[in-house]
Amino acid sequence: MAAVAGKGGKVMISSDTVGSVKNWSLEIGADMLNTESLGDSWKEVIVGLKEWTATVEVDWDMSDTAQVAIQNALLNGTSVALKLYTNGSNYYSGTAYVNGASVETPVDDLVSASLELTGSGALSYN
Repeated sequence: MAAVAGKGGKVMISSDTVGSVKNWSLEIGADMLNTESLGDSWKEVIVGLKEWTATVEVDWDMSDTAQVAIQNALLNGTSVALKLYTNGSNYYSGTAYVNGASVETPVDDLVSASLELTGSGALSYN
């Protein structure tokens, strides 16, 4: 398998590309449900519900349409259509709610924001 440089990635909200993205991360998980009973010697599990969350780090820019959409979704409690590109053609996509934003304003650097999103429903990979 060939290595992939992160510089080809991007984040989209609906059809708008999020500007000034420094990095993004995605966590995908599943509940493991125990099925063992008295007398068993080994644990046995089955897969339960799945979940996903994403974090997007940006240089804060309220002239960017997608960043404004993310902030509005957080303030209004609405969902966004999220695409997380690993390169120019492959991406994860799903519907998410913005559950947090941390804005930092240092005296010696750019204003930045860390945006936290929680998936609602299935995540797909294209």
